[in-house]
Amino acid sequence: SYSTGNISGTWSAGGIAGDVHASGSIANSYSTGNVNGICAGGIAGFVEYGGSITNSYSTGNISGESVGGIAGGVNDGVIITNCAAANGRITGGVLDRDDCYTGHRILGNGGVSGLSNNFANSDMTIQPPMVSCARDSSSNGIDKPLEELKTRSTYENAVDDGSGGLGWKFGDDDSNPWKIDAGKNNGFPYLYWQEF
Repeated sequence: SYSTGNISGTWSAGGIAGDVHASGSIANSYSTGNVNGICAGGIAGFVEYGGSITNSYSTGNISGESVGGIAGGVNDGVIITNCAAANGRITGGVLDRDDCYTGHRILGNGGVSGLSNNFANSDMTIQPPMVSCARDSSSNGIDKPLEELKTRSTYENAVDDGSGGLGWKFGDDDSNPWKIDAGKNNGFPYLYWQEF
């Protein structure tokens, strides 16, 4: 799925879903709109109780409190993997109980044990600046320049082949749902069934 509209809400505002709950999942999805709210994320506002976000990305600006490029907040047991936060700006945040701002490139606030192999725009602006804390590494994702976030190899080549990509599948069916073309979708991946 994909979304292009701007989203604003009071709680759990997300580009694809407000709340991913009870083992729900989002996969092979993207959002390009801006998102604003408390617990606001480019893909989902809040993810809980075994929910997951995989193979997805967002590009819009995120603002509010407890904000992240992929998810605003999570609790333990959540998986966020093989995603890309290509957002230009994340604005807002409050100090959480770990004394770090709840505005990170991948995840705003919450447990991070299920975060792995996520990329983030290395030129993303974060205001106010983050306070260093133990979870910054997985909450922030792996640095990638914006131009690399518009290349097929960044998404396609799997981690276990030594290339350090996200392992997305490119093709023309539901099992290989992604395409990328510099002249379409602002250079970012899109779904095979979309028409431009």
